Amino acid sequence: MDFVDDFEEAMKLAYFDWKNYGKCSEADYYNDGIQLENDKFDDCFPHFFTGDSNSEFVMVQLNPRRARDGKTKDFNRYHIKFDEIIDENQKNYFKSYDNYLQYFKEFGKRQYIETVGYKSTFDKNQLLFLLAFADFFGFKDGDSNTNLAFSIDKKLQLELVPFGSPDFNTAKVLKTCDLSKPLERILGFIAKHERKYVIFCSGEFEEILKLNPRFVKQYLPIEPFKLVKKDNSLTKNNYKIIKLVLNVDGKKIKAVIAPGYASKSLKGNLRTQYGEKIKAAFDEMNKSV
Repeated sequence: MDFVDDFEEAMKLAYFDWKNYGKCSEADYYNDGIQLENDKFDDCFPHFFTGDSNSEFVMVQLNPRRARDGKTKDFNRYHIKFDEIIDENQKNYFKSYDNYLQYFKEFGKRQYIETVGYKSTFDKNQLLFLLAFADFFGFKDGDSNTNLAFSIDKKLQLELVPFGSPDFNTAKVLKTCDLSKPLERILGFIAKHERKYVIFCSGEFEEILKLNPRFVKQYLPIEPFKLVKKDNSLTKNNYKIIKLVLNVDGKKIKAVIAPGYASKSLKGNLRTQYGEKIKAAFDEMNKSV
């Protein structure tokens, strides 16, 4: 297939592929050469972004995750073709391209303000991390649902590969797929608007960006650090942050790779401390770069 370089055009094509044909042609770009069926990316329900596309706060993920069996409540739709959606309310979310975009723009509001009882461990962990940026999000003391909604809808989350899978093994993916094209596409979209924070939420992005040095103007690694536990002792593990300056379409973008973002060892305040380290890294770059 021909890879569509423009982010918004690619998203529109994927939506109509899914709606009209039940399969997104772009998924073939990632799946070509993958031998095992369980390792392949889904080819339904394209998920390019979540939140506010104009936001100054951007977080980049590798791809949407789902359970391996595809049956978990939060992730089951990645397998579903459009004409297989039974729930009429759910189908209404996707009946037009504008509705489809609105679904992702107001994901937090719908799940945490308009829906009763929705829970997500991923969202709760993310909120702990984002408490370090409370001034940006306007979090409200004691109002966890509103804060969860704000943490999703007031930022922009981008997916490098906009199709679900149970795992993203970069080493495996890079053997069969050139990720420079989807990387260039999301970087081009990021560069279209003013951004204050750009965070790559996996250490895997270090390898992906190093394979595409034309985008990296400057690496600014910082020393590994420990965090402070409740008993005031230091964590056994070291954590790190990689500061970098990107050059995209002649525009300088300050960004951070956060290898520890999804670490299971970061619980409670440790996750907020890690966010504070990242905020401090941006503050330092704004003074010196």
